[in-house]
Amino acid sequence: MDYQEEYISKNPNMHLEDSMLKVKQISMVIPDKFKVSSLLDVACGAGLITVKMAEKLNSKYNVGIDISKPMINKAKELHTNGLVDWQVADVFSYKTKNKFDLVLCVDILEHVEND
Repeated sequence: MDYQEEYISKNPNMHLEDSMLKVKQISMVIPDKFKVSSLLDVACGAGLITVKMAEKLNSKYNVGIDISKPMINKAKELHTNGLVDWQVADVFSYKTKNKFDLVLCVDILEHVEND
């Protein structure tokens, strides 16, 4: 799939209008006592969910990855507080020595091809 052609051009608002509802839904399934010091958001898109979850959980090390450079550029443009390390990366080839307490994968399955 051509991500730019098939997704971004058809969704110019990048689904930001749904982000706060998704943050609320995700928060409902995370126990209050669950301590998160590190967060990875796979297919983070424009990053609003990543930032809001990092703020809500008070996590100190946060990474948002997305295969789309335009999406990561939008995340960097919208969220300049340095809370999240934004990276262009493919989930299938992403490598890191870091461990994460929580990994988010919101709205990604419909974009994974049947390999």
